[in-house]
This record gives sequence, C-alpha cells and structure tokens, in this order.
Amino acid sequence: MAAHSVCPSPLRARAVDPKTCQGEIAPGVDVRGHGGMVIAPPSIKPGAEKPYRWLNPPGLFEVAHAPQWVLDMLPRRETLSDRAKAAAPRSGSVQIAAGGTFKSVEDYKQLIACASSDGTKHSATRDIAASLAAQGVKEDFATGLIQAVCPVWDANLQKSISSAYAKFRPNGTTGDIKPERESRFYSAVTLKGRAVPARQWLVHDLVPQKTVTLFSGDGGTGKSLLAFQLAVAVTAQTAWIGRAVSDGGTIFLSAEDDDDELHRRLDDILRAEGRDYDDTERLTMRSLAGEDALLAVDTQLALMQSALFEELDKRAAEEAPVLIVIDTLADVYPANENDRAKVRQFVGILRGLAIKRNCAVMLLGHPSLTGLNSGSGTSGSTAWNNSVRSRLYLSRIADNGYEADPDARVLSTKKANYGRIGGEINLRWDAGVFVAEAQPTGLDALAAGAKGERVFLKLLDALTAQGRYVSASPGPTYAPTQFASHPEAEGCTKRALKSAMDTLFGRDMIVIASHGIGAKARSHIARKGADDGQK
Repeated sequence: MAAHSVCPSPLRARAVDPKTCQGEIAPGVDVRGHGGMVIAPPSIKPGAEKPYRWLNPPGLFEVAHAPQWVLDMLPRRETLSDRAKAAAPRSGSVQIAAGGTFKSVEDYKQLIACASSDGTKHSATRDIAASLAAQGVKEDFATGLIQAVCPVWDANLQKSISSAYAKFRPNGTTGDIKPERESRFYSAVTLKGRAVPARQWLVHDLVPQKTVTLFSGDGGTGKSLLAFQLAVAVTAQTAWIGRAVSDGGTIFLSAEDDDDELHRRLDDILRAEGRDYDDTERLTMRSLAGEDALLAVDTQLALMQSALFEELDKRAAEEAPVLIVIDTLADVYPANENDRAKVRQFVGILRGLAIKRNCAVMLLGHPSLTGLNSGSGTSGSTAWNNSVRSRLYLSRIADNGYEADPDARVLSTKKANYGRIGGEINLRWDAGVFVAEAQPTGLDALAAGAKGERVFLKLLDALTAQGRYVSASPGPTYAPTQFASHPEAEGCTKRALKSAMDTLFGRDMIVIASHGIGAKARSHIARKGADDGQK
C-alpha cells in the first residue's frame, strides 16, 4: 500500500528547501518539495479501484514537523539566491569564472525577482550588485535594473547596492570617483593636408562597408537566396548579378533555413557560377532554424547584447570577414518593431559590429502590408529606414495584382546615403539562382522607349475622346495603371508606360490640364495644345 506523509514545508524555517526527486533517499521513497504535486483524497489513481483517503484527516490533529534526521537526508534544491552568492566575489577579491553563470540580463532579472521570494532580499541583492560591480557594470545601471525588477523596493536595498560597489568596484575606485572622460572633439583644420579616405563598398552603389544595409522583400520573393548568392560571390571571387564585389570572407547567419536547405542552395549557386566547394573555404555558415536566434535581450532599460551576438562577434574577430549576412530581422530582434528607441539601439548594435570588424552587415527583413502595397518595402517604425545607411528592396513585377512572369524580380535601391537612390536591376530566376537580365542598349533601347511613348499617346487620345480622364498621380485614374490593363496596350507594362509618361512630360509633349469648374474641378493629362483643357 502506498502512503503519503505530509509535513509543513521546512522552507518556512529557511533550514532547507527540499528538491522534488524519486528514489534519492531510498528505493521507493519519493519527495515532493516546493512546487511538487501529490494526489490528494478523494482522487483515484489511474488503474486503481479505490480512491485515496486520509488516515489522519487534517483539522483533527496538528500536522507534525518532519524529524531532523529526515530533513538531513533530503536533497536540497539550489535557489537562485545561491547562484547569486556563488557568483559574487569572496574575501575581498574578485573571482568570476571565465564563461561564468551569468551572460545576459535575463539571468540577473531572475535572481533579482527571486531575492525577495526566498527571504534573502538584502543579502542576495548585495551579492548580485557585487557581481555586477566586479564585471564593470556602472552603479546607476545596476541600481536601475534592480529597482525595475525587484518586487519590493526599500531604502536599505540602495544601501546594499552602494556597499557592494564600494567594496568590489574594479581598480579600487569608489562611487564618488569617476574616470575622466577623454575628449574626442577636434578642429576641422587638422584635416588639412590629409588624404581624403575613399568610400568603401562591398558592392558599388548598393552595399557600403562598415555599416548596416537593410535588405527587405516579401516572403517567397527570394531575398535569402539572393543574399546567399552575394555571400558566395564574395568568397569565390565571382560577380553578383553582374556587379563586381569585394574579395574576402563571409559569415552567413540563417534563422530560417536549416543546414540541408543551405546545402541545396549552395550547390545550385556553385553549379550556376561554375565553381567548386573548394572556392567556399572562407564562407562560414550557421543555421539557427528552430533555435533561439535573438542577437539582443530586451530589458526595461535597454537592449543588451545576447550570448549569440557575443559568439558572432568573436567569430568575426577571428575570421575578419568583409560581409556578415543576418537572415532575418524577425528572428533576431527581440522588441517591438514600432519602438523607435529600441529599433535605433538594435541597428546601433549591428553598426557597432560593422565598424569594429570593418565589414558590411546585411540584415534581411520583411515589409509590412503598407510597405508592400506602396512599393516602399518599409516595415514597422520609420526608424528602420532612418537608422540604416542603405536599404534594398526585392519585389515581383505585377500589374494590378497580375504577375505575368513569376520568375521576374526587381532589385530596387530605396535608400542610399552614400549613393544614388531609385536604381533598379531586373532579375530572373533560372535553374535555382537569380541572374541579371541584360538591359536594352543602342537601337533596342530606343525602339523600346519609342514603343512605350507611342502606346501611351495612343491610349491617352482614345480615353480622352471617351471622356475618361487619366491622372499623373497614383490613384484610381493613374495613367500607367489604366493603360497597362487596356486591351490595346501591346504588351507594355505599367513600369514601361510610367517611363514613357515621364519622358513625354520631359519633352513637353503632354501637360496637366483641368476639367470641371469650381469645387468639381479636376486635373488630368492632356496633349499639349489640346482644346479641351488648359495648362
């Protein structure tokens, strides 16, 4: 017959915190400590015929404490306070093991929260503060962190923190003495006679060095593949979509694709470029699919670098790559995408990595629904666009939602602090990779442009004669959209017709006219000199 002996938790006396275990005291003897579960009357255990019952019902007798010899046998559960004390300096010296227990703010947050729950609030807080002080964390930051997380705050906690910092601050400094800040201001005249440093590019006019490039695109457009092609091109010394790239090593961090998918894509790229696996010796890959991929930890005060980021930074220090690709933003960013302050902090963390390791960092992301509909490719807060120095956008080619060629893509430059924006590269998916389409030149370019202009004017005349006015501004009557869907468009796309419209405006062959009077007056496109409108 199985029986349960119930005693008051010795945790109240702080003598011991028993750990839930099975068979550690003796065979067949189990212990249920703090947080453990037992079956209580009148429950019936599966497979049993009779319910559990009380031999000595509670309320009739006082519950007895367990004998001391039993308490001595109980395995003790390690508390978070124990972990804090183990990490704190001892005997006036700083002793923190390399690769120690606490590598993120989350560990400390758990310790602080537990400090009041296990009755050692002040002593545990002092130990936590000592550990932070010994690692060089500023006292005001430690105070803010502990105050923000601690369930119950009082003035004595501040005294505990100050006491720990007074004793264990590195280099024997006190809280009242701060190292003098070295000024880094300088006069512009000191630049006289110095050689002007050349702008550094990984891909000229597209991907600058020593900063962050945000590369966005809707799911399934192929941005991961295109970024992987860039990584291979850099290491194998080949061109990327017809553009020359810098030579060097690459780190490719993928939180979306597993190792098998990365292998398949690499094989397709090498086959298309006529290269071998031996050419990818300087390409370091890491799949984080199904793992915690956060590069930062979100706290109430600020974003802190995660253990994964430290691992990435260490690898970059060892390999000195010219490119680090991070796929994707949604997997590595821990906070709200609309939080401007956190967004700028995160981009700042990545930019610091790019500057320190003298490389380009390419961060892949997805646009919001608004960014998709507008064609801007933006997502969340405008701080994403404002914080990065370069932004690329990969999109499909569609007119009114119709995708005539599912293999066609366009790579657009949406932001370029160091170059020209508005550039576009037409791409086509072929045999597992993207290739740049040859742009028409010479007579072919002239013929394509002339056709677009001819079709635009033809349809403008036809719709105007029907009283169907079209506009130069995006909207329901936008001319390129209206003309591209017309049966007489002769295969001209919305993009080609927009280019034709801009050219015709530039040649002063079409103008903005108006129709209607008063509050009903509206503007429309008309041929210059047409009788039914005025400029």
